[in-house]
Amino acid sequence: MAGDKEKQESSAKLAEEEGMLGELKRERSGAQSAFTRKNILTRTANSSTEEKLKAEWDKFGREYCNLISANTDYIEALSEADTEASRQQANNVEKMAEDCDQRFAKVEQEVKSSLWSRFALLELAPLARRAERAMDQAERIEVKRETFGLCERQNNYLRESIDKTNEKLASWKAWFPVAHASELEERVVSLTDRRESLWLQWEQEFSDSKSRAEDRHTANVAEWETATRSEDSVNAPPNPSGEPPASTERSAGSAQPGSASVPPGTAGRSVGAVGVPQ
Repeated sequence: MAGDKEKQESSAKLAEEEGMLGELKRERSGAQSAFTRKNILTRTANSSTEEKLKAEWDKFGREYCNLISANTDYIEALSEADTEASRQQANNVEKMAEDCDQRFAKVEQEVKSSLWSRFALLELAPLARRAERAMDQAERIEVKRETFGLCERQNNYLRESIDKTNEKLASWKAWFPVAHASELEERVVSLTDRRESLWLQWEQEFSDSKSRAEDRHTANVAEWETATRSEDSVNAPPNPSGEPPASTERSAGSAQPGSASVPPGTAGRSVGAVGVPQ
C-alpha cells in the first residue's frame, strides 16, 4: 500500500510538472508566433508614415519583451525537471532565443535607419546648418563699444538656435542609429563650446575697448586743460616791472607805502613838519 501511494504521488507530481511545462510551452509558442508576425515590419519600414512606423515598432518591442519573458520561464522550468529530454529542449529554446535576439537587432536597425533618413534628418540637418552659419558669421564680428549691443543680440540668437537644435535632437535620440546620433551630438556640443568661448572673447574685447576709450578721454581732457592754461597766459596784460599788480582796495586808516601818517582831525590842513600843525 505504501508503495502504491508513493507511485500515485510521483505520478501526480509528474503530471503536475508536465502540465506546468505544457502551459509554459504554449505561452512560449504563442509569444514566438506573435513576434514572428511582427517581422513583416521590415517590409513596410520604408513606406510607412512616421507615426505608423513608430507605433508598429512599439508593438514589435512589446512582443519581443513578452517572448524573452516566456523563454526565460520555460527554460527555468525545463532545467528544474532535470531529465535528458528537458535538458535537450532547454538547449533548443535557448538557440531559438538567440535567433530572436539577432532578428530583433536587425529589425531595429532597419526601422531606425528609415526613421533617420526619411524624417529625422529632414528636421535636424537644417537646424544644425542654420546654427553653424550663424556661428560663422558671429565669429567675424569686430567688437567695438558701438557694436557690443549687436554682439549681445547675436549671442542670444545663437543660444536659442543651439537650444532648439538640442531639444529636437533629444526628441529623436531614441530613434537614431548610433553613429548618426553621435555625429549630431558632437556637432551640437561643438556649437555650444564655440558660442561660450566667443562670448567670453567678446566680453574681454569689449572691456579692453572700453578701457582704451576711457584712456583716450582722460588724455583728451588733460590736453584741453593744458591748452586752456597756455591760452590764458598768452592773453594776460603786460607787466613791465615784473611785480604783481597792487591791490586797489585798502583798509580804512591804513597808510600808503612811503607816506607819513596823517593824525586824526588834520584833514585838509597844510602840514609842515611831520605831525606838527602850522
